[in-house]
Amino acid sequence: MLTKLRLKNWRSVKEAEIDLAPITVFIGANSSGKTNILDALYFLRESSEDGILQAVQNRGGAEKVRSLGADPIGPVEIEFSFKADALGDELTYLLGLKFNEPITIIPEVSEYLESGNKPLLEMKHGGLVQFLEPGDDGLKLMRNPPLAFEQTSLSVLGRDPTRRAMYQTFQFMTERWQMLDENFMPPLSLVAGTRGSIRIIDRCADNVPILLDIMQKYRPELYEEFQNDLKWLLGHVDSVITESNDRETRFALHEKQHNQQEAPTISSGSARLVAILTAVYALNLTSLADMPGLVVIEEPDTALNPGILRNFVEQLRVYTEGDAPRQFILTTHNPRFLDYFKPEEVRVVSRDENGYTTVSDIPKHIPEVWLEDGYTLGEVWMTHSLGGLPE
Repeated sequence: MLTKLRLKNWRSVKEAEIDLAPITVFIGANSSGKTNILDALYFLRESSEDGILQAVQNRGGAEKVRSLGADPIGPVEIEFSFKADALGDELTYLLGLKFNEPITIIPEVSEYLESGNKPLLEMKHGGLVQFLEPGDDGLKLMRNPPLAFEQTSLSVLGRDPTRRAMYQTFQFMTERWQMLDENFMPPLSLVAGTRGSIRIIDRCADNVPILLDIMQKYRPELYEEFQNDLKWLLGHVDSVITESNDRETRFALHEKQHNQQEAPTISSGSARLVAILTAVYALNLTSLADMPGLVVIEEPDTALNPGILRNFVEQLRVYTEGDAPRQFILTTHNPRFLDYFKPEEVRVVSRDENGYTTVSDIPKHIPEVWLEDGYTLGEVWMTHSLGGLPE
């Protein structure tokens, strides 16, 4: 489980350290920086999969990555801590980027990885020092493994299963993070031959038909669980069917009133809910199913009927339990949705007097003063007592 995220000089975030719970909900005004916080996770994954240069260019270059007004020689840093399993030590990984003046296209890269306060990897601007797990001959030291200029050392060394902590960190970032952008909308059909991941959901949910088709064919018992959860949330649904032929890969809903034929339409809320549950269940499709998984969703309540929000949050809580828990990071602008979360799960995102993003917990007096008097968390938010609203 991801336990902490620390950002420095990252986009609108000058400096922030954020504790994360099994479910964490970010609230805040428009342009407060919620998306920038989540984008740090996207950036880490892209850096490991596609390289540093590509990840920087995907955001418009160095000027769009480094905070405005940040120290020109100060590094951009993204750091996270996580537990790969209930018994292991907490791992902490840091990726740092230093853009020399005048701003260059290719940053100097630094990395650090530790396990239980024991350093496993330390690389500062190209000079690599790697600490391996202790063996019979003690810690080994290796310098300057071959790296392409855009690669992270973790993306190279983390592919080796014998380096357990590095392997877990790399797998956690690249295989166990499911992320959905704010406007995600799964297509009902994909033209035959369309490529898409069979493990990780696309940020816009474009590969949902592929994931569902794989799940139905190769993990029918998992697909049945997926359907049961969807039917519990959407009472009118009888089943979800997928089909793949030489023309297309597609999915459709059958409704209870006419369960022998496809529903002629699928509402945007129903389609988005299908995508969310697909993201969760896709974490069970691979050999890493026993490893914790993270699902990041911007505005999951968009287009959902308010009447199902309570059950939706209850279902998320079910996913956070068990031997292989799933973790959720969400954003919302909806006070009705916020009603169903606990104060300790909420983080308030605001801009300070200098325009930088800040992140704070719900004040401790809120549950004692407001909630015990019968107010809901969403109602308290609308009184401006939590922050995170336009001034």
